[in-house]
Amino acid sequence: MANDIESFLGLLHSLPIPSVSIGIDFVSPLPEDRINDEKYNYLMVIIDRLS
Repeated sequence: MANDIESFLGLLHSLPIPSVSIGIDFVSPLPEDRINDEKYNYLMVIIDRLS
C-alpha cells in the first residue's frame, strides 16, 4: 500500500515565483533606544513587492 501512495504523490516541485522587487530604506536619526546595553537610533525598512 505504501508504494501506491508514493507513486501517486510523485516528486515535489517548487512553485514558479513571479518577478520579485525588494526595496530597502533607512529611517534616521531616531531617538536613541537601548536594548541589552546597545544603542539604536536607525530603523531599517524592507519592502517585498511580490506581483
